Amino acid sequence: MAKRTRPRQNVAGAKQFNYEIDGALADRFRQFCRDRGETIVGHLEMALRRHMDNPPPVPVLPPLPPVPAPAPAASGAKTRGRPPKPKGGS
Repeated sequence: MAKRTRPRQNVAGAKQFNYEIDGALADRFRQFCRDRGETIVGHLEMALRRHMDNPPPVPVLPPLPPVPAPAPAASGAKTRGRPPKPKGGS
């Protein structure tokens, strides 16, 4: 079987990016493109455009539970830091 030759893509203005994705998904994607005789770049660009043109709704995160107030310090207990300045004149 003769190997298919593909026209060279114009790379003027192209940028590269590299992200790690699930290995099984990457293998499926490569095989999908190979079975169709199409380029990985072509399908990746098509998938990204389709996803950005028709984005899924932004996930709404549930509100955080309230944080309980800290317990008051026991009287006579040492506090950290400087002692409070006395009120009034010096």
